[in-house]
Parts: sequence; C-alpha cells; structure tokens
Amino acid sequence: CDVCVGYDSPTSGLQDLIREGVPSLQIDRRPLSRLEWSIIDARIVPRYAVSEGLERLGFMHANPAEFQAFAQRQHEAGLASQLGAQPLRHWLLAN
Repeated sequence: CDVCVGYDSPTSGLQDLIREGVPSLQIDRRPLSRLEWSIIDARIVPRYAVSEGLERLGFMHANPAEFQAFAQRQHEAGLASQLGAQPLRHWLLAN
C-alpha cells in the first residue's frame, strides 16, 4: 500500500498503519464531532476537505521526494507520540 486515504470517520486502525510506516491522510466528507476526531491526532494524520485532499495527493504523486519526506515525518511523529505509553493492564493492576 503506497498511501492510505481515510474517508469519513477515522478508526483506531490508523494507529497500526502509522506504526508500520504507511502514509495516511483523512478526508472530511462531513462534519464530525469532537469525539469522532479524538481517535487521531491531526498533527500526525492531516485532515483535508475532498478537493484539498485530491490536490495534496496529486502534489505528492508529482513530487516523490515530498511524498517520501511526508511519509518519514508522519512515521516518526506517530512513533514519538506513543513513547512512554503503557498497556491498559498496567493501569488496572497498579490500583
């Protein structure tokens, strides 16, 4: 998979894609609630309106170096965001 384009509500599956280094972006098809957006960090997985997303994809397709830089920055940011994360059992067993 060269790139993942999420459409509509984001899911936790994006975390796995980012961790594996699959470049991803999210298309806003409709207004989503804060709760729906809370599953992803827009600083890591950018959100675009449909026309903007298509424009961005076209730009990255025409500029492979920019695409690779985007993919690398996103992968590193995704990994950094999970540093220090503890599994749920850690919090459940600590009390």
